[in-house]
Amino acid sequence: MELRDLDNAAAFCELVGAPHLLTYLGLTEEVDPAEARAKLKSRRKFMQGMQANPKYRREALFLIKHFSSLSTVLEDGPAYLRDVRRRTESEHLPVLEMTVRGVLAGGGLGAQQEAYLRHNALSLGVSEETFREVLERIADEMQISLEGDPLSHAPSSQDLYKLLGVDPRATPVEVVDAYGHRIAELQPGDPERERLALAKEVLSNEESRRHYDLTTARTGPPARTRETVRPTQPRLEAPGGVSRLELLGDPVRTLSLRADPAEATIQLRNGGTGSMGGRAEADVPWLIVTPDQLDPSAAEQQILVRLDRGALTDEATAGVVTIETERGERASVVFELQRGPTAGNVIGLLAFMLLIFLFVAGLVLQM
Repeated sequence: MELRDLDNAAAFCELVGAPHLLTYLGLTEEVDPAEARAKLKSRRKFMQGMQANPKYRREALFLIKHFSSLSTVLEDGPAYLRDVRRRTESEHLPVLEMTVRGVLAGGGLGAQQEAYLRHNALSLGVSEETFREVLERIADEMQISLEGDPLSHAPSSQDLYKLLGVDPRATPVEVVDAYGHRIAELQPGDPERERLALAKEVLSNEESRRHYDLTTARTGPPARTRETVRPTQPRLEAPGGVSRLELLGDPVRTLSLRADPAEATIQLRNGGTGSMGGRAEADVPWLIVTPDQLDPSAAEQQILVRLDRGALTDEATAGVVTIETERGERASVVFELQRGPTAGNVIGLLAFMLLIFLFVAGLVLQM
């Protein structure tokens, strides 16, 4: 097996949208090499008759032209899969590194944050071993201990949005512009310049920014996510008081597509003494937030989050609702979709079962 064979296999999988050849052939990673090569040969025979079909033309031509290379890499499945993982990791390592740096900028790493970062790494195709190496290397570079609770000593200024002074909805261009303005205010050698560069890297990259937002949303302070909800009551505001946003309940919720209506409530508390105006906004069109403005005088208030089925896509998996006060405090709740059989699926299945029953009954009567 030569590098050229592995390159051809990688190019073909990118063309057909498959992670590797075994998935493309509908086989498991433990399959016998002879069976895998036989399946590939059968697929080539099928594709020889599909060259005139526009849907399969590019796939067919590539498979026929580079069949020898593709067959060769299947001779040694473990070695081929190691190359696949290496290529996948090299593609996603920059995103993982930026996400880890963004989270560690908070001053440390809790167990829940580490678990979510690990989940992100594995979903990107990065191995556990590589994830640990990246995490420990970056923590060492930033002189941050991976032991203990980061929430007890994390400075609030390490929120990357606050660090750059941008809105959570800021575009990548606005993030870069904000970085330019902030960096111009600092002297060369100021350690703040490194933190600003980190914030710009994380927030100007769409994928690393999404991972950073989801990670911080999942790992809010326990005191703000596990408290017992008290009855809503008006707040007697003290002159010159300061508000404090508190999110009550889990920062990760589930919306079931089988529920009708599919909705959930977010309970907020003002733990301070001042008024707490602000807004609530979803990052996806299929989550409807009502109301989208906070009641400044309420001690506690609820926000209704409803699923808009008409705007839902097949690829949708999760959305984030972010609450931001006029003082710049933010809290986020992740809503994960729980898909299940639809009514149409159930009716279709029942109809199919009825046809089977009638068919069997007819056979019995004929006997």
